[in-house]
Amino acid sequence: MAHYKKQYGISGEMLTATYFLLKGFNVFQPFATSSRDLLVEIEGNYYGVQVKSGMNPWKDPTRKKERYKFNLKHSSTLDPYDQNIVHIFACVDLRTKFILFEENRGQKAKAVTVDRFTMDNQEESFDEMLKKIK
Repeated sequence: MAHYKKQYGISGEMLTATYFLLKGFNVFQPFATSSRDLLVEIEGNYYGVQVKSGMNPWKDPTRKKERYKFNLKHSSTLDPYDQNIVHIFACVDLRTKFILFEENRGQKAKAVTVDRFTMDNQEESFDEMLKKIK
């Protein structure tokens, strides 16, 4: 049986790929291990996508709302992802199956409260990300 963390990662990648496909974009998945999980063609340009998935939000006793903490850096080097290779982050809540999109600005982490994962926020974050990467 596969390790659950690997399953979570693959599930998030597949949800993100499906989202892009349903929006009419071509999606490619690298065979080799790389900095990006997906490559998406948008209006003839190719953008690297790094998918971060969460199944269990962090219960911080000092805060009222549960939240996910997504690490937006290489696990091996702890450096931010290269903005010339990874252009888009997709943060996936596997419980709701909603995705929040964000352009890579060199950030190392993102905290998102559970209540932010809604259909409206998913669509808004996607539209905003598209405007910023073009």
